[in-house]
This record gives sequence, structure tokens and C-alpha cells, in this order.
Amino acid sequence: MISNILGFVVVATVLLAVLTFKQKLKEDIRKSKEEHYFDFFKNFTYAVCTKAKNEEADKVYAEFSCTYNKILLIGSSAVVKNMKKFWDNIHENNGNIDNDLLTELVKSMRIDLYKDKNINKDYPTVNFIGKNQKTILLEQILKAFENQDSINKKDVIEKFGKRI
Repeated sequence: MISNILGFVVVATVLLAVLTFKQKLKEDIRKSKEEHYFDFFKNFTYAVCTKAKNEEADKVYAEFSCTYNKILLIGSSAVVKNMKKFWDNIHENNGNIDNDLLTELVKSMRIDLYKDKNINKDYPTVNFIGKNQKTILLEQILKAFENQDSINKKDVIEKFGKRI
């Protein structure tokens, strides 16, 4: 009788340890994904929405690429698919960000992190905050020609080259 009780306690303890380990593993994976998803947006925002100096550009791009590649490994298939759509669209549209694609990427990350399909109920369309490269360039052009009554396209091209 005592051996049966002792056997039950041992089995229950082992089962509890296994379940606790599995839950901890799931939480560690979720935290890792969350960290990489935050890094993706942090590095993306720095690379695209701020004016990185030329000497910093390689470092910024390398950090962003590393984060992007990590998400290829750890992200759910929906996250990877939406990240690729978002990134491809930026390249095809000269750096313009499609807020609908950004929102779909964020939503897929939220589902991947919290495993709740209802987490995005009433979730709005989102956008990045900050100046993008086109806004910065436009400000530079306007500042360079602020004392002139009109801006000649030829003068702008001479001063700023093919960046416009």
C-alpha cells in the first residue's frame, strides 16, 4: 500500500516536472521571439525612419539584416510571409511603407507571440512614427533653396544627384 502511494507521488512529481518544463520552454521561446520582433522594428525604424550617417549605414543594415534573418528561423510561417511581403513592397515602392502590410505583419507577430486568434479584434491600422528618408531629403532640398523664389529641377539634380 505504501509502495503504491509512493509510486503515485513519484509519477505525479515527474509528470508535474515535465509539464512545468514544457510550459517554461514555451515561455522562453515566446520571450525570444518577442525580443527579436522588437529588434526588427527597432532596427528597421532606425534604418528607414532616421537619417543614418554614411559611416553608420553598413552597421545599421547589418544589424537589421541579422534580425530579419533570425525571424526567418524563429517566426511562424504567417510572420515570415507577412515580413517578406512588407519588405518586398518597400523595395518595389522606393522605400514607401504600406501601412496595411505593416499592420498585417504586426498582427501575425501578435498571434505568434500570444497564440490567441482574437488578440487582433478591433486592432487598428498602424504606421511608423518618424521621418522617412524622402521627408528628410525634401526638407534638405527646401532648406537649400529657401532664399529663392522658385526651384529649378536642374538645380536640385545638380545639388542632390539621383537621390530625388
